[in-house]
Amino acid sequence: MEFSLTLFPYNTPAKSDGSVIPLDVVEKYLSSSAYADRIAKRLAFIGITHKDRKKNNSHLDISSDDLVLVHKNTVGFIKRMYIQNDGFVWADAQLFDPSKFSGLVKDDIMYLEGMLGEGVLPPVSAVIDAYWNASEIAKELISVDGADVTLGPAFEGAEIKSITTNKK
Repeated sequence: MEFSLTLFPYNTPAKSDGSVIPLDVVEKYLSSSAYADRIAKRLAFIGITHKDRKKNNSHLDISSDDLVLVHKNTVGFIKRMYIQNDGFVWADAQLFDPSKFSGLVKDDIMYLEGMLGEGVLPPVSAVIDAYWNASEIAKELISVDGADVTLGPAFEGAEIKSITTNKK
């Protein structure tokens, strides 16, 4: 199943902390080799909730980014990101084929696929690594690691917008 989503607005403060990602910073990232490499390797993951991004894991010596792999909190990947004239950075994403997984991962993929199939279009929160100035304005996007389905998105309007295909 493939779908389109709004990741985050550009030039608009986040409702969570007031941070802003300027359009020129987004444009620079989308033309970078770091973006191209992440997309080519399918490493911009779609996850279910932020369950791994905020855990206190100092005792594990595992980064929060790697916890999504350790806890298998990945249900799909972003195929491309792009700018729309509506003030948002958009993405096209694809769910993993559940027949290639087992256990909770398969359950999570099928759960999200079922929700989307029933017309549920949940909010998302982009996972962004950036250099910020003292005013919480992004000066450089290091990476957009993906997006997590969550009922508490950082940016207003960040959400799955439409199902584009039911093909795997």
